[in-house]
This record gives sequence, C-alpha cells and structure tokens, in this order.
Amino acid sequence: MLIYFSGTGNCLCAARTLALPDEPVVSLRPGGVDISPAARRIGFVFPVYWYGLPSVCAQAISRLDLPGEAYIFACFTYNSGVGAAAKELSGLLKARGRSLDAVFSVRMPNNYVPALPAQSPKKQEKILRDAAARLAQIRPLLLQQRRFTSLKKRLPVFISNMLHKYYLSHRATDGFYVTACVSCGKCADICPCGAIHLEQGRPVWSGSCTRCTACINRCPVQGIQLGRFCPHNGRYVCPVTVLTDG
Repeated sequence: MLIYFSGTGNCLCAARTLALPDEPVVSLRPGGVDISPAARRIGFVFPVYWYGLPSVCAQAISRLDLPGEAYIFACFTYNSGVGAAAKELSGLLKARGRSLDAVFSVRMPNNYVPALPAQSPKKQEKILRDAAARLAQIRPLLLQQRRFTSLKKRLPVFISNMLHKYYLSHRATDGFYVTACVSCGKCADICPCGAIHLEQGRPVWSGSCTRCTACINRCPVQGIQLGRFCPHNGRYVCPVTVLTDG
C-alpha cells in the first residue's frame, strides 16, 4: 500500500510510478487512512515543505495504526532539499512503535509559486526525466525490501528546523486573495484542510493552511493569489501521471 499527499500531482505521480500492479495508492488526509493489518508493504510518498513534513502529514501519521510486520519506506519529493523531513517522519513513526526500513528522495518541479516562479517547461521536462531515472534505480531495492537511506540534503538540520518552525507558525489564511473567479468551487473541493468555502460564489479562507498550493495551481483561471509575487509566477501541475525512464 502506498500512501501519498499531493497538492499539484508530484507525489501522486511518484507513488504511481513506485506502485506494484494492483497495489493500492491512497491519498492521505488529516484524519489518516485505514491500513489493513495484513499489509506487508507500506510506502509514504510525501512532499517536503520548508525542509520538513507538511502539517497535514504530521497530523495524520500520529493517528495511524501500522502493522508490526510491514516493510515501511518513505519517498520524499523536493525541489530545493529534504532538510529534516526524514528525521521528523522517523520520530513520528517511532512514537507509533515503528521505524523506516528505507528512505530516499527525488527532485520534482517547483510548485510553490507564492515565492518562486514556476520553472520553464523545458526545465520541468529535465527534472521529470531525472526523477524517472532516479525512481527506476530505487524501485528494485524496494521490491527486494532492502534497508537503505538515500537522501539529498542541502541545509544543516538546525537551519532546516528553524525554517520549518517558521512554516508551522505562518499558515494563517488571511494572505489569500482572488483576482478572478468563475465560481467553479474547485478550490473548496480540493483543499485538504477544509479551509475554503464559497460565499456568493467566491472562495473565502479560514483557519490554517498546510500550504499545498492546490487551490492556487489548480484554479482554472489562475485567479487565486498568495502574496505579491504570486500573480506573476505562473502555475504548475504535474503534467504526467507515471514517470517512465526513457
């Protein structure tokens, strides 16, 4: 069973690429997911947010019941580095009486357009080709249920922790605004936190946000903004559902 969290499709694509034929690929929500006691393989495919785990993932992991005999691995998708995400997940699993048998990372295109421009299609294609090659190398190790760690880190853990604490304390929704709207309601439907509802046909935010950017990147008219750079930074949704090497 593969459990993923994805705002714009990167982790869903990676999870489908890693999945065995007929293996369940399930989206993680704050309430968690049901895992069969008979499961023999559990994979977590999570993005890295500000060099740590998305808040939704951390909340859900703390509620999971994990089979004692399952082989457990984690795949982290990132654009600028993994930071302390693996350490954080390991700590949460340890509190549940389990540990990671394997953990690795794969670079995927940037989707955090509130801060950084979406990469060019040519750059995205190159990153996705490299990701396909990376996953093709890793997949046999998972099939053999090997124990290994293969992570890309670009920041010391203490800096990663500092930046992640900033993320956790700055998830208020008052910075969102709308420049165009067709009242489709897609943003409210896809928000994993339930932080969006429609008033007079337009989205209104409340509570806290995990910063998955699904509402921003998937808006059909690119009308949802967060911060002053967002309107000029383009949008990104993963263009493929499965990565093939070559």
